[in-house]
Amino acid sequence: MRCEIGEYFLFLRRITHYKNIAKVTQSQDVMWSTICMNQSISVSVIIPLYNVKPFVNQCLDSLLAQTLTAFELLVVNDGSTDGSEMIVEEYGKKDPRIHLFHQTNQGVAIARNTGILHAKGEYITFVDADDFVEKDYLEHLYQSAIQYKTSIVVANFKSEVEGKWVENESVYVTNRLVLS
Repeated sequence: MRCEIGEYFLFLRRITHYKNIAKVTQSQDVMWSTICMNQSISVSVIIPLYNVKPFVNQCLDSLLAQTLTAFELLVVNDGSTDGSEMIVEEYGKKDPRIHLFHQTNQGVAIARNTGILHAKGEYITFVDADDFVEKDYLEHLYQSAIQYKTSIVVANFKSEVEGKWVENESVYVTNRLVLS
């Protein structure tokens, strides 16, 4: 199943909420606080990468075409063996917002945590390397988070199931959540 995040699916959280989850040490915590106080990056996009060579170009192209440009792409190569990381390296030579990190295969959760540890954005989001997004994806979610002063934004998305696009509706409601 492939997912087009074009109809907005995202958990967009303030980066400071993740420091405990990612087991940040005290010295990293000081660095983290300094980074968060001197923001110039609105969103850190974390992309776990594992053997998705056929889809990487579309994913990166959709992210690099964003209307919100104050973001960084943190791609965590989780031990790919199909050359996916080489595609990212080529993109990184052309765009300084792309940062590639390598680790042995440890799974998507550890790859995301690795990205979190390197994130500099005020907010973070996760995009799978076999997904793609619409050009106003980051801007829409970032503006919603700012407008409603919330830590989390969740919205609709479309999935490709058996060759057909199916729209999925988010139904999560809390006092800290904005549905878009």
